[in-house]
Amino acid sequence: MKHFLLTVAFLITAINLSFAGDILKGKVIDSEGNILSGANVYWLSYQKGTATDENGSFSLVKPDEMPQPLVISFVGYTPDTVQVSAKMDLLTVTLLESYLSEIEIKGKNPATYLSKRAAPVQVITSEELTRSACCDLTGCFETNTAVHSSTSNVITSAKELEMLGLDGVYNYQTLDGFPLFKGLSYTYGMSTWPGVFVDEIHISKGSNSVLRGYEGMSGEINFETVSPAKSDKFFLNLYMNNYLEHQANTWFSFGDNNYKGLIGAHYTGPGRETDRNNNGFLDQAVIERYMFVSKNSLSVNRLKWDNTLRWVSEHRRGGETGFVPSQHRLQSEVYGQSISYFQPEFYSRLSWKINDFNTLLFNVSASYHQQESYYGTTSYEAEQTSLFAELRHDIEFNDISELKYGLQFRLQDITQKIEFAETVPHKNYEGKYRKEDYTTGFFAEKHTNLISNRLNLVKGVRIDHHQQFGVNVTPRLLIRYSLLPELEARALIGTAWRSPDFIPENTALLSSGRDMPVHMFHLLPERSLNYGAQLVYNWNHHQLNGYISGEYFFTRFSRMHTPDLDVPGIVGLPAGGIEAYFGNFLFEKGLNINDNIDLKAGYVYHHSARELDDEKKKFDLSPTHKFLAVVSFNAFDNRLKTDANLHIYGKQRLPQLIAVEDENTTGYTKPFAVLNFQIGWSFDKIDVYSGVENVFDFRQKQPILGYENPFDSNFDPSIVWGPVRGREIYAGIRWRPFSN
Repeated sequence: MKHFLLTVAFLITAINLSFAGDILKGKVIDSEGNILSGANVYWLSYQKGTATDENGSFSLVKPDEMPQPLVISFVGYTPDTVQVSAKMDLLTVTLLESYLSEIEIKGKNPATYLSKRAAPVQVITSEELTRSACCDLTGCFETNTAVHSSTSNVITSAKELEMLGLDGVYNYQTLDGFPLFKGLSYTYGMSTWPGVFVDEIHISKGSNSVLRGYEGMSGEINFETVSPAKSDKFFLNLYMNNYLEHQANTWFSFGDNNYKGLIGAHYTGPGRETDRNNNGFLDQAVIERYMFVSKNSLSVNRLKWDNTLRWVSEHRRGGETGFVPSQHRLQSEVYGQSISYFQPEFYSRLSWKINDFNTLLFNVSASYHQQESYYGTTSYEAEQTSLFAELRHDIEFNDISELKYGLQFRLQDITQKIEFAETVPHKNYEGKYRKEDYTTGFFAEKHTNLISNRLNLVKGVRIDHHQQFGVNVTPRLLIRYSLLPELEARALIGTAWRSPDFIPENTALLSSGRDMPVHMFHLLPERSLNYGAQLVYNWNHHQLNGYISGEYFFTRFSRMHTPDLDVPGIVGLPAGGIEAYFGNFLFEKGLNINDNIDLKAGYVYHHSARELDDEKKKFDLSPTHKFLAVVSFNAFDNRLKTDANLHIYGKQRLPQLIAVEDENTTGYTKPFAVLNFQIGWSFDKIDVYSGVENVFDFRQKQPILGYENPFDSNFDPSIVWGPVRGREIYAGIRWRPFSN
């Protein structure tokens, strides 16, 4: 710990010795000499700048290469461009008021786009999220090539987001930049946020910024929720499907120039029970959920404070069709599962813009999760307390150099109690377990723009101290180079590590009859190296624009803890972990025609293997090939919207026991396709939509292994590779009575 603190102190001292370049100061006024507060001032070649303060003044760091054109603009005034030389230090700009006849501006926000950052980041906008039902966060990726939603427990309908062929625990999932989907919150946390509360989704593949943390082995998914400043004054969304499952989402926003607020609520109600494959088990869990959220934003001069307070309560049950919780709880007559939990959470971001070049940020989040559940005759009670705090300093030295550094603290305390209501001779992991993770870290990241912004470099490093695992260093490098105005290349490399929470991240194993080793509660950290490259070509020709991208990412684990389900009756989990690798090639082509038609086609090739005792074996449950096709059509001034997406999944390996039980002599699943379709119409204040998911009604023939004897050691509901319930028809409305 002493060496860690000395290293951090040295790095902070080195950073503070850095200095900024020459400064250009100025003022923006109108033709009568009145100051213009809030005018935009930026360097044209770098697209970086600032805004004038309440006195109409501004200050900017000069680029190294001078002279440079400086653009000044303000709403209602004609923009001006001034050529600034190296000798100019003071500047006064007069903007002339513009006189425009009334015009109608029509435009269409892009559904998805690729960010200009050094990292390969894809942004999904709210426009894209209206193209499918998006009942929760796991349902927001029906039109995405890289991210796939999969079911981890067919009985409780738990879902996770896979990226680059890896389970969801290996992509770092954040909400408004905060790590809120960890530990006990991982399995069901994302299902508690409705899709209509999301404004944007940022998908970063491969190694990414060290600012977020030391995890993110396959990438990062950040969900930006609606903000009080940009949201509708009132919003109501109602949804129901043919199984009578229903949702209601609403919020209203309020405030003035300095303060903005939003209060929202969500409810999910259960539908009718079905058993279409006649195995005696429900096809879908019965879920009831309540969620309340309050968001606030306060701005005073150079200070801004954003905070969110949320409370969620959920109960879900599944199992055999005759299961009644009040009668069959923890009994071996009728098999059932029940999960009840509540979680309050708070997260806050305080920023202080000291001047145009220095910003201080203080971020903090806290959450508590209490869960009572049982899986057949196995009782599982758990509590989790989480705390995250970060102090960060952003420095903009000049328009080609920026530095971000700071300190982070993380705490996660999980207590788990597992009891068997009846003696189970083949299970030996009963007991009470506590796992504490305390991590203190220092991070620094340097952004450099060179060759007139054609070359972007991001160099970052983290030094984190864990109370059990000691000091861990995480370096990462991201490069973006613009070969042509239309052609961009990216490359990245970096390491990652994480402390696994085996049971909270694999709760479906509690459902199975398998025994598990007790050392699963005391695992060493997982470690990986990820590198990748991306090539993107964009074009814009009159009413036709689009892109083509090709990318490859490779993740090598020097230690990985993943359950081996090939052995009957037990969960294979070597105490020291295994070595493994995952490679993914992705190709995607997008085309927009006349702002009315969007076309997209994507392909993913995945290969992976694990290594243990010099033996190499293919990984389970990851399709080798995956295809995606998306068609969207808008007409009548964007009032009519039709969307369709087709997913084709190639074969994937089954665990050996599953293949035998399913009488699958090849040991692989057969390829299958899922087609989704939606049509909607926008009135002045209300949108109506209806759709069909899984039009072909494809279903996995038998998703529950050993369903005839659910209390036997061969019972396992965790091997799910396809849809279970089949075709789903839905309809809904979105009402914005105060929208323009």
